[in-house]
Amino acid sequence: MTSYAATGPFEHIFAEGHVYRQAAERPRSFIVVLGIWIIFGVMALAGAGMLFIGRETGIQYVVIGAVILPLSLLMIWKTTRNYIKRTPPDQSRDA
Repeated sequence: MTSYAATGPFEHIFAEGHVYRQAAERPRSFIVVLGIWIIFGVMALAGAGMLFIGRETGIQYVVIGAVILPLSLLMIWKTTRNYIKRTPPDQSRDA
């Protein structure tokens, strides 16, 4: 991300979204996959917690948890799947 993204709030959001899309669609290394697992794993746990707590406190927690949990699990699944299915760098030169 550039310094321009720090001065423009919408550009910052777009740049961050671009980084997450690149990580999910074409993870280049295991550290990227690990980072996605950490970031979205915590979000998945928070979503599950909201679903659990929402039963006693209110419907708004259930709704938020029902949105956060599947989205974070989808991001983890998509990134891991694309990392496993990727072509190793040595084989791409032989083709």
